[in-house]
Amino acid sequence: MSTLLSVIIPIYVVEKELIELLPLVHKIMDTDIEIILIDDGSPDRSGEIADAFANEHSDKYVQSLHKKNGGLSDARNYGLNAANGDYIWLVDSDDLFDTEGILSIIDRLRNGDKDKIDLILFDHIDFVHSKDVTQNHHLNEEHVVQAVDATNLLAKLSKSEIENYVWSYIFRRDILRKGDIDFPVGRKFEDVPTTYKIFDAVKNGEYWHAPFYYYRTREGSIVNTATIQNSSDLLVSIDEIEAYFEKLNRLHDPTVQLFLFKNLALAYVLLHEAKEVASKEDYASISGTINKKLLKLRVIGWPLQKRIGRLTMLLNIYLLAVHTYSFIRTKILRKER
Repeated sequence: MSTLLSVIIPIYVVEKELIELLPLVHKIMDTDIEIILIDDGSPDRSGEIADAFANEHSDKYVQSLHKKNGGLSDARNYGLNAANGDYIWLVDSDDLFDTEGILSIIDRLRNGDKDKIDLILFDHIDFVHSKDVTQNHHLNEEHVVQAVDATNLLAKLSKSEIENYVWSYIFRRDILRKGDIDFPVGRKFEDVPTTYKIFDAVKNGEYWHAPFYYYRTREGSIVNTATIQNSSDLLVSIDEIEAYFEKLNRLHDPTVQLFLFKNLALAYVLLHEAKEVASKEDYASISGTINKKLLKLRVIGWPLQKRIGRLTMLLNIYLLAVHTYSFIRTKILRKER
């Protein structure tokens, strides 16, 4: 039997979280699904836990691989090189997922016309403590399944209706090979320079409007750690986005311009979060680069809110404007965020 799906899980210093995740992984295992655990040189017992899981379930296809520490992107690439599945799902080892929901998606891939499904996207819920996660509480709900392709996926991404998170979709492995796509080693926000390329290859996809993934938020994660490198790495990805779409003669497409703005806004916020720990030279250099890129954007056809956002960034009052807008909506107008 051919392998339908490769579930790739990089592991680094996640003893407690891995013990919570692996029972869920066991529930979705089958003869046409392979589980690839990559111990990225973890100094704790994570690698031993992965080995024990693989040995315990030797009747199913589970690989427990070990490598020198190289970071999340390097571990993902390592797992992708070992994968045999028609489809790929990259799961973060400190997160959880809804087993019945994911099994529904697997059944769709298994029983549907595999040649016509490039990607299935699903929603997620943030959590802090695993005790707050309720398994399979969406099982009896009716969910909207929306047909999507490259055009509306990029549009949704540019409007932040969906995000770059690579764990929020299962996609055809051939997309990586044909697009020569891998994860950039040594760079933060590694989903940004990969997701848009994967989305851009989708001809027939499905968006399941259901929160089947549980994303753990905690202090010390990349998004919660202020460093100048975060903003700098994101600018490298923005350069790559510009080059990618310029080569395809689509750089000035309004959706692409909005997508660039979305990432420039993130780079701006990350820079200002790191202002207290950055040198004046680094701060000035990155701030200048962001402003130059903002000025180059073509705002024709943009929503008014986005044009105002760009202007407030150039005036360096963006964060003040965002906080003021949020205060007015939630405290004065009593509206949800």
